[in-house]
Amino acid sequence: TQILADDSLTVVGNQHISAANHLVSAAGQVHLNSKMHAVIDAGMTATLKAGGQWINITPLGIFSSVPILPGGVPTPGMPAVPGTPLAVAKQTVLPASASSSSGGPSASEALPALLAGDAPIVELCQKPQGKTPMECPLPDCPCARALGVGGKQ
Repeated sequence: TQILADDSLTVVGNQHISAANHLVSAAGQVHLNSKMHAVIDAGMTATLKAGGQWINITPLGIFSSVPILPGGVPTPGMPAVPGTPLAVAKQTVLPASASSSSGGPSASEALPALLAGDAPIVELCQKPQGKTPMECPLPDCPCARALGVGGKQ
């Protein structure tokens, strides 16, 4: 998945991720921030590398590429400040046609009012209920395309 803009995730509660490997690469910086405790728990070794130097923590001891000197100051960095996703209080779905079972206005009748409001207009996915995007009847399904599986041919 490629996101061509900033991305922010807010989880109200805990977030647990389990993976065989978890790799992060950043062009600028990686900043981890905790209000209470930060724990890096490695089963065998933990290595910090920067500026051609390293510190390696193993069951045999703590090793460094150079003697560790007292003093210095921490390098300031950009703080981790997760943004709030754009609030979407409600999403408006255009009716499929004037003959909808709800008896509501047709899409052409509803569109001017919807465009005047501030709610986003969302096209419903065409996949059958309970099915996957690979079973969408659209020849160029945007959901399937977003998942990288293409639409029906």
